[in-house]
Order: sequence, then C-alpha cells, then structure tokens
Amino acid sequence: MAAFAWSPLRALMKKAGAEIVSRAAVDKLMDYLEEYAKTLTGCALDIAKHSGRKKVTQADMKIAISLIYGNFIVVYYIFNFFFFLLI
Repeated sequence: MAAFAWSPLRALMKKAGAEIVSRAAVDKLMDYLEEYAKTLTGCALDIAKHSGRKKVTQADMKIAISLIYGNFIVVYYIFNFFFFLLI
C-alpha cells in the first residue's frame, strides 16, 4: 500500500521544473519518501521515549529532521566542496 498519492507527487515534481515525469520516477520518489518518513518517525519516537513520553510531538519531529537532514546537508556540502576542487 502506497503511503503517498501519485498525482500530487507528480504535480510537485512538475512544479519543481520537471516538464515530463515518468511513472517510474514518481514511484521511486514515493519509495524514498516512505523510507525517509519511517526513519524520521523512528528518530522522533526515540526522542519522545527519551523524554518519558509515548506521544511524538511536533518538537520531536523538528529535532529528528534537524538531526537527520542536518547531517545530510553537512555531507552534501563537504562532497560538493571536494568535488569542485577536483574540477
């Protein structure tokens, strides 16, 4: 069962500039978003449990996003920095 609807994701990709979007590309994005959502939720749940709660709050999600996405951004910029040094 898909966690995300196909049409809104396709529209989002088009809004981002992709004029023609294949079904396989949308499906791949759906798979990635589902796994990313699971990872974020698991991290937020760990934060909530650490705080002695069962309920995942918006604050837990914000922290999880900053932990996971923040690490991604650091790696992305380091990669780009060294990549452009090689050019």
